[in-house]
Amino acid sequence: MIKKIINKITVDVKKNRILKKYNLNQFRDLSNEDHIESALQWFKQTIHSNGGSSAGYDMILKEFLPPYPETTGYWIKTLYRVKKLYSSLFNRVFESIDVIDGCVEWLLTIQRDDGTFPGSYGNYSHQEPIVFNNGQIILGLLEHYNHTEEEKILKSIIKVADWLVEVQSESGVWDKYTHCQYSSNTRTGYALIQLGKLTNIDKYYIAGVKNIDYAISCQQGNGYFNNNGFYENETAYTHTIAYAIRGIWEAGLLESNEQWLLSSMKGYKYIVELMDESGFLGGAISQDFTHCDSYCCLTGNAQLSIIGFKAYEKYQEPFYLERGTKLLNYVKNTQFVSTEKNVSGGIAGSWPISGDYSKFKIPNWSAKFFIDALIYENKLGVDKKVNS
Repeated sequence: MIKKIINKITVDVKKNRILKKYNLNQFRDLSNEDHIESALQWFKQTIHSNGGSSAGYDMILKEFLPPYPETTGYWIKTLYRVKKLYSSLFNRVFESIDVIDGCVEWLLTIQRDDGTFPGSYGNYSHQEPIVFNNGQIILGLLEHYNHTEEEKILKSIIKVADWLVEVQSESGVWDKYTHCQYSSNTRTGYALIQLGKLTNIDKYYIAGVKNIDYAISCQQGNGYFNNNGFYENETAYTHTIAYAIRGIWEAGLLESNEQWLLSSMKGYKYIVELMDESGFLGGAISQDFTHCDSYCCLTGNAQLSIIGFKAYEKYQEPFYLERGTKLLNYVKNTQFVSTEKNVSGGIAGSWPISGDYSKFKIPNWSAKFFIDALIYENKLGVDKKVNS
C-alpha cells in the first residue's frame, strides 16, 4: 500500500511539473482545419533526416523517440488525404519538404530479406517483426502505389504479404509474431483483402477473409472481442478495441458484407454507450464492459469517432453522429498549446497525461487518428467553421 501511495505521489508530481513547464492545455475555439494544421505542424517535428517519423515525444526525457516503421507507414495515407483535401494547408506546413516520398523511401531501406519490417523503433536489426505493424505498413504502401504505380512499391508490398500468409494459422489467426491482440489484427486482414483485389492473387484475399472471420468468431454475445489486449488476460485499451472494430468495418464496406458490418457495429455500440456527456471514455475496457474511469486513451477516442462518422454516413442514424462528435470533441479539448514546438499541436496518449496508455508521451499515431477524425467530421459538415 505504501509503495502504491509513493508511486501515485511521484506520478502526480511529474504531471504537475510537466503541465507547468509546457504551459499545456490552454483550450482555444478552433475550426477543424486549424486543429489539423496545428497537428501537422507538430508531426513535422517528428520527421527525422532519414525520412522516418518518430514514434513520438517523451515528455519526461524531453526528446523525440527514434523513427517508428509501423506508424510511419500508416501516416502515408493521412498525408495523401490532407494533401488532396487541404492542399494549401499541406503546402504551408511542409513547404518544400517531400514528406510522403521521404516516409516511403525510408521504409524501403529498412525492409528485410524475408519481406518484413522491424516491429518497433530503435535497433532495427535485432527486432522480430510484428504481424499488425507489417499490415499497417502495407496499407500505407498500397496508398502510395495507388498514386504512383511504382513497380518497386508493389514488389515491396508483395514481399511482406507473402510473409504474412506464411505465418498465418489455418484458422485465420496470427498467433505468432504478435501480441495477444489476436482479434485486432483485422486491419492486417483488411490490407490483404485490398491487395488480393488489386493483384487478383487469391492467397492474399483468402488470408484476409479468414482473419476477419476468425476475429468475428472471437466476439462475445455482448459485442466484445476477446483476446484483444497487448498481453494475455490484459484489459484491452480502447486503442486496440477500435482496431478490431475498424478492420472488420472497412473489410465489410469493401466486400459489401452486411454480416461483417453488423458485427462491427455490435461491438461499437456497446463500447460507446460507456462514454459520458463530455465524450470521456475510460481508456481500458474489460470483457464485462466495466472500464477504467481514471483516464481516457485519446487515440482510442479518435479512432472510435472515425467509426461513428463512417457508420453515420452509411446508416444515417443520429446515434453514430452524436457519439462520434462527442468522442472527437473530447480530444479537441486536449490538443496541446505551448510555446514548445515539440509539444504544441500534439495529442497525448492519455488524458490526463499520467494515464496508463503511453504515459507522459505524445505518440505520433495519436495525431494521425485525430487528423483522420477531423477530416471525416468535415466531410459530414459537422464543423460549421470549416473554411470552404
